[in-house]
Amino acid sequence: MWVSGYEVPWTNIQIGRAGTGIDADIKNVSLWRDAQQPGQTNYGEWGAGDHLVASAVFDGGICLLDFSTPTASIERITETTIYYFIVFDFANSATPGAFTGMRINSNSALTVERPHNVYNFSPEIASVQAQQLATTDTLEVITLDPMVAEVTQGDRDVSFARITLRADAHDAVVKSMRIHRTGSGIDGDIEAIKVYRDLYEVDGGGFEGILDAWDIRYDTMSYTYPGLINYGNEVFIDGKADITFKIPQIVGTEADGLAKTYFVAFDIANLASIGKTVGFRILPPGTSAFTVIEPDLVEDKNFTTMGAVIKEYADTVTVAPWRDSAGGGVTPNEVVQGEKNILVEKFSLTTRTPQMGDPESEAVWTGMRSALGGDVPDNYIERVKVYRDLDGDGLYDSSKDQLIGHAGDPVSGSPSYVSGAVNILFVNERVTSPDISSAYTIGKAYMSWPVNKYAGYTIEITTGTGAGQKRTVVSNSETIFTITPAWDTIPDQSSVFAINTVQTVGTVAKTYFLVYDLSINAPPLATLASKFSSPSYFFVSQPNVVILENNLPIESSEATIKPLQVRMEMTDTAPPSCLQGEKAVPMAAMDIYVSSRTIKSVDGKPELQKIKMYLRFSGGSDVPASYDANISAVKVYADRNGDGELTRVWNTDTLNYEISGDELISGGSDKFGGNLCEIVLTDPLVLLSTSSRIFITFDIAPTANTNDSIGIDIGHFTNDWIGINPPERLIDSGSFTSAFSLIKSQYRPTTPVVTMGSVWTNRDTEVGAAWESYATLGVVKTKYAIGRIAGGTENLSWQSIDIPVSEWTQNFVSSVTARVEKPLTARSYFFSAQTTGRKQVGSTFSTEESEIGYARFFVDVTEPESPAKPTISAQETSANYWVRWIPAYDIYEDAGGVSQRVTMGMTAELESELTASGYTYKSDENGVMTLYTSDGVAVSEPFSGYYELSDGSKERVLASGVRYYELQEQFDTSARWNTISSKIPLGTNGYELGSSLTSYEDGRQRKTSASYYRYRIRSLDKAGNYSEWSPVSAAHQAAPPAPGISQVSNYPNPVDATKYGDTTIAYTLSEPSAVSITLYDLLGKKVYSWNFSPNEEVFFDDDPRTGDSRSGGGKAGPNKIAWYLKNEVGRKVAKGGYICHIKITNSQGSFEKTYKIAVIR
Repeated sequence: MWVSGYEVPWTNIQIGRAGTGIDADIKNVSLWRDAQQPGQTNYGEWGAGDHLVASAVFDGGICLLDFSTPTASIERITETTIYYFIVFDFANSATPGAFTGMRINSNSALTVERPHNVYNFSPEIASVQAQQLATTDTLEVITLDPMVAEVTQGDRDVSFARITLRADAHDAVVKSMRIHRTGSGIDGDIEAIKVYRDLYEVDGGGFEGILDAWDIRYDTMSYTYPGLINYGNEVFIDGKADITFKIPQIVGTEADGLAKTYFVAFDIANLASIGKTVGFRILPPGTSAFTVIEPDLVEDKNFTTMGAVIKEYADTVTVAPWRDSAGGGVTPNEVVQGEKNILVEKFSLTTRTPQMGDPESEAVWTGMRSALGGDVPDNYIERVKVYRDLDGDGLYDSSKDQLIGHAGDPVSGSPSYVSGAVNILFVNERVTSPDISSAYTIGKAYMSWPVNKYAGYTIEITTGTGAGQKRTVVSNSETIFTITPAWDTIPDQSSVFAINTVQTVGTVAKTYFLVYDLSINAPPLATLASKFSSPSYFFVSQPNVVILENNLPIESSEATIKPLQVRMEMTDTAPPSCLQGEKAVPMAAMDIYVSSRTIKSVDGKPELQKIKMYLRFSGGSDVPASYDANISAVKVYADRNGDGELTRVWNTDTLNYEISGDELISGGSDKFGGNLCEIVLTDPLVLLSTSSRIFITFDIAPTANTNDSIGIDIGHFTNDWIGINPPERLIDSGSFTSAFSLIKSQYRPTTPVVTMGSVWTNRDTEVGAAWESYATLGVVKTKYAIGRIAGGTENLSWQSIDIPVSEWTQNFVSSVTARVEKPLTARSYFFSAQTTGRKQVGSTFSTEESEIGYARFFVDVTEPESPAKPTISAQETSANYWVRWIPAYDIYEDAGGVSQRVTMGMTAELESELTASGYTYKSDENGVMTLYTSDGVAVSEPFSGYYELSDGSKERVLASGVRYYELQEQFDTSARWNTISSKIPLGTNGYELGSSLTSYEDGRQRKTSASYYRYRIRSLDKAGNYSEWSPVSAAHQAAPPAPGISQVSNYPNPVDATKYGDTTIAYTLSEPSAVSITLYDLLGKKVYSWNFSPNEEVFFDDDPRTGDSRSGGGKAGPNKIAWYLKNEVGRKVAKGGYICHIKITNSQGSFEKTYKIAVIR
């Protein structure tokens, strides 16, 4: 620098940084003045003797070198040129590869004393930009193992190593590090890996060289963890962890004071593997363990921490009962004797606590203790069960929730509560190398399992064939489990089975249910409840502890036990008379069931065990002792076939009645003694929610006194007379007395059993029936009648049949077609029959009549509805096709002669109306129903269906109902209809047809090669009435017809003009055609003609012989033209022969056909 005149003071200079580097790359900027004068050696070169003027650093790319103060420091520029040098000191951490230089952009960058100024130079002064080359430094790693011996589940920020990083010469930049897990634990045992800086080196806080609270603190001002240099969420994957530093760490030499200390810390998982060890190691090479910016190196380090043993966290398991807003629990106010699955308590278990920082891991729950509350004795709680709320809906459902433990077994007699308490241990059963004999069983010899101990539990295949399948154990013997449903994949000996209900309690609360099964004999008005008195009632794994919510005992509310209520109704079934030696005479029927008010008692299987009765005497209350001998046995039968009747069948070998379909449930040899009989049922009747019926019968002694009248009397429906378990129960009050049955001679014929060929008939003038009867000395006479009631004669008076002596027989059978005297105009009638047998008194013979036997039958003379026109639908994947039709109704002709469509059977809508009116109904095997009032009185004529009136009400009527459909087929131009099936059942509204149908119902061969088929259908009711035929379906084309015209015919031919006034000319066209038909006599004279254009169709009268519709002309397919045997002027033609000439024209050409028609008179 120099001046043009006098000396000028210079006070500062501002330089700018140029290039790609950063301010920090330049550690110091200094300004030096050349100490040499012009002419001296090294003048104009920077050297050791030069003078330092000023120094500074870059800030924002600008460096101000100020030497204005003190005044002595001001540089003075003279006329002699003086050299100044600007010198950079580069930082150890200067950015490798970056370019750095300087520039002075204008004269304003130099400040001189006013009024002087600096020459305005241009362009700017700029240095060459020098590239900052990296030095190859080595990162040195110094490690210290704090020797952590133990950790606990959920521990946080456990320091496993202290690591000091330093460079050997210049700074090194560390971006990440890699460590490897050691020990017997698993990756998941370490929830997070954290690297902290020792902040003591930064701000003097905390303690030097120790990971302390200052290092791991959270700064609420900056919302950061100042000491955490990684993201804190890294974990081990496959045994290794790559830890990325949020900000690359710059470390330098020990001499520079830039060596830095770090801590590697672990967060131990809440569910870390108890008893396992965890630690880590750093493995060579160094550049794999630490990532530094090239070309720096890392020294190799092989460092392994001590393995720390994972200890279980002492979780606190909280047991909390469920209570509603009013403090009420789940125990019902009332229960009933025998009720099962009574929900007594609902509670939850969790390890979650409100304290901050608790690891809240898991505890193992292996069982529990329960105390019995209330005043019910121990032995009346048959089972105590614990369920887990498996579906999480908070509602107890034994079919969905998981049974995890129980105590008590009423079958084996194992008690539940003893001295008011019970321990329930959860199940952990394992079966290996099983014996598999079916898809429903699992066997294992020599196991000695308690029978049915595991019934209701879930069994799972844990490994091997079928692994993952779960099933429910239905029952178990000592060596076999029976499961349901069957295995999808059948297991084998490789399969391992487990029933494991031991519970793992975690931070998410799980809900459980305590459930009781109550004995059927539980005392009424006693109370039951449950109680968990202390935390010791819950058995959990050590070192975990249990607390009860609010530190109070958990007690359920009390439920009061209600007595079983039984409904019982007696029905008098005593016949007016019975015979000496007759067996199974029905005297009474008992309907008994559990009241809907105590319906849950059904699960306890209450039983009818005993019935006591007196023998009635028609002469008064004092029954002669000899009366007992009239009854050889009193028996009780259960109505097993559910028909409500004692089914007695006559056995022609034993010549007596036998019971069929019903089951003897008494000993079969009970007798009256002192006019009293007490029957203890050998097969007690289990009472259900629906009525069960039993029958009390007498076997009449062969020597019983004739003309004695017998009956039964049940004094009162108390437990002394009607023995029920439980004895402490409620039952409808009352008593029962049957009618008397007169004992008659053994010679009296049995009541005829009348059978009808069908209960429905379509004849109103005659009826066919058969009957049979037995008489000891033979049947000598019989008679029959028809009327509206049993024994009635309104339509046919008694018709007697005398039997020749040579035909007298014990087993009498007769049949007749009876013509009525008065037409059967109603719908319901009875055919009655009576037989007369020989009777011997001493040496004298006389006769005795049987009771009247009868059978009900019904009359329906109204044709059912004709089905609608059938439709035809082809199949996409087959040449077959369907003929379909709309279901037809049966028809009832009302009093006004209007035909009504009848809906058959009992519909939900009708049943709802009847129920609302207080009626019940019974339906017999023929679908005929009878209405009854609530006290069992029939209130209407029988009915089988109904039709709706205009006001929407339903009129109940007797109609036989459609039974079958008959389907017929006609092919091409044939006039014949062929029956495919005459017994297509009601409810079948379609019939599949194709080439596989080769013959008709009558055995004639079906033409499977026809081009066109047509169909019609009719319905048949149960009385034998046919409907009219439906309209004929459209023609179904099964195959292309012959080209032009084919299948030309007429029918009838010859045609008898005295019977028919027309004949049908039929032909088939392959496509729409122009058609000309001309009739000639044998002399060639034109008689009649038709001309049709393509697609023209003319309709003619239906064929009077077949009822077929006739239409035709020029349409493709079958055509049928009617010739009314007249000439063109309308006169009838004479008898003789005629020539029919048909000519057609279409796209295929012209075709002609000629044939003869004969007319006879």
